[in-house]
Amino acid sequence: MLVGTGTYLNTATVLGGGLLGLVLGRRFPERLRRTTMQALGLITFFVALRMMSDLAGGYMLHVVAAVLIGAVVGELLKIEQGLEWCGARLRDRFSSNTTAEGSVPGNVEGQPNFVEGFVVASMIFCVGPMTLLGTFEDGTHQTPILLYTKSAMDGVLSIALAATLGRGVVFSALSVLVFQGLLTIVALVVAPVIPDLYIHGIRAAGGLLTFSIGLLLLDLVRIRVANLLPALPLVCLLLWIWPKPL
Repeated sequence: MLVGTGTYLNTATVLGGGLLGLVLGRRFPERLRRTTMQALGLITFFVALRMMSDLAGGYMLHVVAAVLIGAVVGELLKIEQGLEWCGARLRDRFSSNTTAEGSVPGNVEGQPNFVEGFVVASMIFCVGPMTLLGTFEDGTHQTPILLYTKSAMDGVLSIALAATLGRGVVFSALSVLVFQGLLTIVALVVAPVIPDLYIHGIRAAGGLLTFSIGLLLLDLVRIRVANLLPALPLVCLLLWIWPKPL
């Protein structure tokens, strides 16, 4: 599998979805978007189950312990709340600049600020467990199933975002290309020194996080998924401390 395939596809879907959103405007039916996201939620469950099945049964307790401890660590560090705060500050900063300075050159009165659309969309598309886990797959010569799934999600979201926030959403495809590309390169460099057992452990723990994303997409329960991210390095630590199956 060619390294970077998932990132290239993700960039293309954000670009294409954003352009389609500009053309369709607010005519994109809400019920179509909702049904599509629900279908993607079911697909996410399927992907998560595949990821969790990669690890031998004797190591499942390592994964369970890592997720539980990681949840505590993530809540104490308030990772998701921090990301939300950063996104809100960036959005408010650019929104307030637009209000204070009047009409931005190149913007039509009444249309959203280009920079606000770019920042908000970039935060949505680049921050999250699927980005981290997907680029890890992409950089380790695995089929980047997570990034394929994320590409479909981002394509649908970019249509709705571009219809609301304008052409800045289209240019957020550059953020996806650069940010996910850099993470893929890091994975490509680091992966050769990581034992296969650790990689399978990361995928299994990531499968649980991905499963929780499916619950979010189906609007069944609100889970602070980013606060579970410490489980990924913790599962490697637990496998290092106790490398034998239980």
